[in-house]
Amino acid sequence: RRVLGRRTLRVSEGDYPDGGPPPPEPNSSSSPFRRFTDPVVDDRGLPLADFLVSGIAAPATYVIILCALHLQTPSWLVLPAVMSGIRGSLLAPTLLHGAGLSACWVLGALAGRAYEAAAFDISADARASGGGYAEVLLRIAKSGAFAIGVLVFCTQVDLFLEYGRYIQPGEGDTEVDLRILTAATEVTKDVVVQAAALGGWRIYRATLTV
Repeated sequence: RRVLGRRTLRVSEGDYPDGGPPPPEPNSSSSPFRRFTDPVVDDRGLPLADFLVSGIAAPATYVIILCALHLQTPSWLVLPAVMSGIRGSLLAPTLLHGAGLSACWVLGALAGRAYEAAAFDISADARASGGGYAEVLLRIAKSGAFAIGVLVFCTQVDLFLEYGRYIQPGEGDTEVDLRILTAATEVTKDVVVQAAALGGWRIYRATLTV
């Protein structure tokens, strides 16, 4: 199997002059940067669908649940006093936060090769070649792990810009400790919400290939 740009070609071993196996794919682990610069996208609508789920549906549903149950509002949803009570005032921060989470997932999906057919194909042919639900779940896990790393890194950068220095718990400053605890809690909640939404969506997408 050889990948050329966005097109996938299957080549048998007999087509090579030396009769040996085909060369490694450009997107294999030997060239990880090619996963970002020249990704294989076998379903062109999948990145857009991921964005709609990760960037809009998941955070919007999360905010609706918070408001309906009167739960604690995350810091990214706290509005200035002049905007409180305005209809639709929660829309902008929700979409902005969702866009950031979606960007993290896209990077994770590229790193985990979650846009290749093997990441969502559980047909009989895919299972016969070693694919199936196990491969789908593995790609989701790899992509999610990378996305979580990006989210944690971005959160650390945000804290650094907020305080102008590197902060860590146990410095003796109650305000800093509370801010770190708040950030860690919000990241954990974002991870859970995104994992449930994207995991469910990707598994549903895989069932469409049966």
